[in-house]
Amino acid sequence: MKEIRKYHLPNICMAFTFVIILASINNLINNNDPTGYHTFVLQFAVLLVVIHVVSYFINKIDFKNDKLQVGIVYCLNYAIFLTMAYFLNWFGFRILNIIMFTVVFIIISVCLTVHNAKISKEDEIWINKMLEQRNNITGETKEEKHIKE
Repeated sequence: MKEIRKYHLPNICMAFTFVIILASINNLINNNDPTGYHTFVLQFAVLLVVIHVVSYFINKIDFKNDKLQVGIVYCLNYAIFLTMAYFLNWFGFRILNIIMFTVVFIIISVCLTVHNAKISKEDEIWINKMLEQRNNITGETKEEKHIKE
């Protein structure tokens, strides 16, 4: 549950916000008919939740290589998003639209990955600080602690 609260919910919110802002800007610039916009917003919100449920379970698999795991999650997410965009008629499937979709997907994915890495690094620093404080209270040095183990 902590993983969901710490990573997945913020990722869903950030991705949703980025895409809705970009879609709104696109609609304004291109003077698109806003008739189906509310449907798109709901479809996209549900799809984000589904994507993160899938990612949550993939992250439970013990991969030997973290980069392989991230690559699999990205490729699967991209395939699911592109497939659903096609079937839900989010945009016309012309090469320029697919390139724009891919660029936006990569930018959002990189931003979320950087955000998650920052959170993990902050957690690592906090844990190390707590361990150091515990060792200071017990009077053990790092070397003594290592010898005991």
